[in-house]
Amino acid sequence: MARFYTYARNDEDDHFRQLQPNDRNLDPPDITRLEHEKKVSNILETKKVRSVNSPWITKNIRQEMRHRDFLKKKAIQTKSKHYHQAYKRERNELNKQIKTTKV
Repeated sequence: MARFYTYARNDEDDHFRQLQPNDRNLDPPDITRLEHEKKVSNILETKKVRSVNSPWITKNIRQEMRHRDFLKKKAIQTKSKHYHQAYKRERNELNKQIKTTKV
């Protein structure tokens, strides 16, 4: 399922800030909604954001992904062979589990 977010373009730099629902007053008293949307269309940009939920990513797989990421972080921080081997073992087991779940 896709979600749509609206961002306000800042002319001073190329950064965007996400607009909150109460930030957009689309019904000003002196102009119609359509006229107002035409005026602000050059400063608003809508981006489509894909959902991160894949059907084969179960709760158990997500927990194992967090554990794999933890082991990778520890392996990089400590430069320990033990953590590196544990990370590789967890990574390979997780990849096998994802492949079997997808089928």
